[in-house]
Amino acid sequence: MATTQRLSNWAASTAANRVCETLDSGWLDLYTGLQPLSPDVPVTNQMRLVRLRFSRPAFVGAVAGGARANPISPGVAIATGGARWFRATAESGAPVFDGSVGDAGANLKLSNAIIVEGATVVVNSLTYTQQRSTNEVSYT
Repeated sequence: MATTQRLSNWAASTAANRVCETLDSGWLDLYTGLQPLSPDVPVTNQMRLVRLRFSRPAFVGAVAGGARANPISPGVAIATGGARWFRATAESGAPVFDGSVGDAGANLKLSNAIIVEGATVVVNSLTYTQQRSTNEVSYT
């Protein structure tokens, strides 16, 4: 029998806050190339364009499962290219989550996704949204 699990707003916000707390003083790396299928998949031939530092706390408290990052310290680009995705990692370097870079509809918004080596990169906004439902199949 197929079932659908759904989180309440409170549960989704609690989960989002726990995920986002792991990023206090962590890192935000922007990359070219294709985003891996999971943050557990190592970066291979994607080029890192810039490394930015999260503040402490990294995110504002979540509402309805969504959290917005506090201001992120600007960084100087180490390479030139089009930013397509990012990886957020804990201060220790452990991967936490990946997301899209762009404008409307992206998790991370920049004024310009074309990054030039030596230029200062500033994040306009970054959001994390906790998944609220899953479809799972169980057999009884």
